[in-house]
Amino acid sequence: MVGLVKNSSMQTTLKLFFLIFISTGFLSLPLQAKDKKEAEIEEVVISANKIEQPLEEATVTIDRITSRQMEDQKADSVPDALRDISGLDVNSRGPQGEDIDFRLRGSDRDEVLLLLDGIPIHSTSEAKADFLDLLPVEHIERIEVLKGSQSILYGSDAVGGVINIIMKRGRPGKNFSFKWEAGNLSTFRETAGGSGGNDNTQIFAAFSRADSGGRGPNDFLSSNAFTGVFTHHVNDDFMVELGANLLVSDQELRKDQIITFSADGSIHDYVVNDSNSERRFIVTTDFLKVENRWNGIYDTKITYGFNFIRERILNSNAGDAPVDETGTALTTNSNHFRSHSYRHDLDFLNNIRVFNDEKRRIENLFQAGFAITAEHLSFISNSLEGDVGAGLPFSTSYPTPGSKANRQNYAVYFQDIFNWKDFTLTAGMRYDNNSTFGEELSPRASAAYHIKKTDTKIHGAYSEGFHAPIISDFFDFTVGGAVTSIPIKGQQELSQSYEAGVDQYLWDRKIFARAVWFFIDYDRLLDIAQAVNDASSWGIETDIGVKPFEWLEFGGNYTYNRTHNDDDGTELTMRPRHRLNVHTTVKPLKGLILRADVNRVSSRLTPGTISLTLGDFPVVFFDSANRSDSLVAGHVNLDLAASYSIPHKISWIKDWEVFARGQNLLDDEYEESFGYDMPGIQVYGGTKIDF
Repeated sequence: MVGLVKNSSMQTTLKLFFLIFISTGFLSLPLQAKDKKEAEIEEVVISANKIEQPLEEATVTIDRITSRQMEDQKADSVPDALRDISGLDVNSRGPQGEDIDFRLRGSDRDEVLLLLDGIPIHSTSEAKADFLDLLPVEHIERIEVLKGSQSILYGSDAVGGVINIIMKRGRPGKNFSFKWEAGNLSTFRETAGGSGGNDNTQIFAAFSRADSGGRGPNDFLSSNAFTGVFTHHVNDDFMVELGANLLVSDQELRKDQIITFSADGSIHDYVVNDSNSERRFIVTTDFLKVENRWNGIYDTKITYGFNFIRERILNSNAGDAPVDETGTALTTNSNHFRSHSYRHDLDFLNNIRVFNDEKRRIENLFQAGFAITAEHLSFISNSLEGDVGAGLPFSTSYPTPGSKANRQNYAVYFQDIFNWKDFTLTAGMRYDNNSTFGEELSPRASAAYHIKKTDTKIHGAYSEGFHAPIISDFFDFTVGGAVTSIPIKGQQELSQSYEAGVDQYLWDRKIFARAVWFFIDYDRLLDIAQAVNDASSWGIETDIGVKPFEWLEFGGNYTYNRTHNDDDGTELTMRPRHRLNVHTTVKPLKGLILRADVNRVSSRLTPGTISLTLGDFPVVFFDSANRSDSLVAGHVNLDLAASYSIPHKISWIKDWEVFARGQNLLDDEYEESFGYDMPGIQVYGGTKIDF
């Protein structure tokens, strides 16, 4: 392995700038009292520092999507709900359930950490959760998107940020709902769930199933999901919570990829039509949380999470294969792949209120914790013997059937949160020790200052993050009989992240505007399959929301993202430079809600290089029509949704709603990943009853 360290005067200058920014803000604080009205309208977030905290005190950029917002939008998947977030690029390979990539602020697809109730749900074989669109939005209470590196609290994979999905909890009393919808593309969805309990004990449980298709005759997805959460408050200070999530899916894959080597030494990657590939998934995520507060000064939170993923692909890399670059027909093989992985996570967090002077409004909270992670990966079978084009034969022993791997990660972290009137300063450090990749330190410092007179918040942050190699990265594959691996895959990808932003409220908080500048500086980056020594991603996120009346709300955001590969002077692949989202919600009549969403995404580069120990190979992508292009074209999406609560006099029905939604109504035949065309116009309708 090759170690790469970057010494940059720009990096030093930026670090100095942020230290000056934080220190000068600390020394120039005005003495002002906190307004009671302001305290009443503060929202609460829980993921930023793993504790409940007023949104005004959050020192990092956070976006929240509530269940009510998802209801108004009639989003049918988590990726749909996330497409309106500034700085976040959602990249899908065709229909629902096929494959999903998330990139925040130009980070790579395996550098956005996905959590389910705070539990990492990444696959140990791919370092991402490509099954996320199978999770029903009806089971979700809210989604919190933390932007910028969060490695201090979460370790690896949080370079671009964290997406934390918080499932619904039970409420006192009895609540039950049933939802049914159907649409074109052979779509049917049903959800049933409810909650109940008293002031001390609550339970939530829900079950969903879905069938859907896509553009082609071989697109088909069948999935089932279950969520259950049990919460018990022993007393005012002690709480125990148990949760379980299960996803099971069966999918026909319409597209497949076949790699060949040409006589000139380049690699050809064909995205081909396939009529006989099948993918099956089983995913379960379970957690146990225990919280106890001692005398209002010291509290402890213990979280244990278990994540299991079993994947099976039948007849992969086969089907309706095209010809190679010489005109020779590619062979068809009957192959399959099976693996299962599981992960244990234990987090022990201690919060100590070192100082709390309510009169002078000074508070200091010290956090210290340790985290233990144990991972296991088993390849039950893997016969991916590839096709032979002109030039080098390509075969795969990656890894061999029966291969198993285990590893452990031990981490300690601390963080201090200092509040003085309207100023918040957060700083800390994390140390990781891993049985495969070694050690890593992750510091962070951030600050926020709220100017009450103008209702303005100024915030900035500096943090260091890393993406560690996953277990499967330590297996090798062969090309022409020679063991071949990607040079940096056994090392951490290192980065430094900066951000500075301003949040502004106007007109009694009926208008919200935000502008954030961000910069990620990479010392090592594995951009899909290209090893890059030095790279960067910078840009600006702008958000605006306006709610002049209770019946009208509109807003949107624009993100400019410029990336740079310092090795060859090109841009990084699969990152659009421009993203524009606009949405409007109107409630013209009692019970009637209308929603419109427009998404505009600019073009993005396809990968042009694959880095192997044999050298850097140019790669050319071909779609099923044997066409090649270095760009994925930009596209525009228009979605409309409507819902109406039917007036009734049935005592045992709390609410009866009918709804409809149309997606991609412009019928833009676009792609988010080269060769994988997205579904055309989709129209759904259904009903929901709350009891």
